Amino acid sequence: MFNFLESLIRGTRTPGPGTPPPDLLAFYWHFIGQTPGPYLVMLLTSISVALVDMCIPIFR
Repeated sequence: MFNFLESLIRGTRTPGPGTPPPDLLAFYWHFIGQTPGPYLVMLLTSISVALVDMCIPIFR
């Protein structure tokens, strides 16, 4: 399972065409745009965990 997850994002791959932009958000998008799927799954998982954690006091 970990081999599959580690193979999704290649840390030693070239960063893509051109140099990264100097603006912070554009810099992040330059690298995240190369592999948007894993980052989207990570974002949705984080939001789900935060929502479940927020509901814990309601169910006590």
